[in-house]
Amino acid sequence: MAGVHLYAVCWNEAEMLGFFFRHYDAWVDRYVIVDDGSTDGTLELLEAHPKVEVRPFPRHDDSFVHAHTHLNNTIWHESRGVADWVVLADIDEHHHHPPGGVRLPRRAACRGRDADPGARVRDGP
Repeated sequence: MAGVHLYAVCWNEAEMLGFFFRHYDAWVDRYVIVDDGSTDGTLELLEAHPKVEVRPFPRHDDSFVHAHTHLNNTIWHESRGVADWVVLADIDEHHHHPPGGVRLPRRAACRGRDADPGARVRDGP
């Protein structure tokens, strides 16, 4: 498998991209960034990154919400059987996975889905 694929939608995020890549680059193997017509230099920054594939934001009707929901529900399907993990994130959203957590059981309690036996979660309430 190919590690971690991250999918995100962006629009005029040039000021956030440095933080975004600093946070994710160590563990993301492939980014698919869907841009909604950025005009602030975002596209140039994305295209300069070796792990990024940039795509235009597809509009199916006049509703951004409908198009975004549809995209989030379907775009990651292309990573099935290719990536070990898939992340859907916003450019200003940084997932935190602290070291030294506890091992998840083989069978996740949440919705009965299988958990990765090597995944970790933080101790605490």
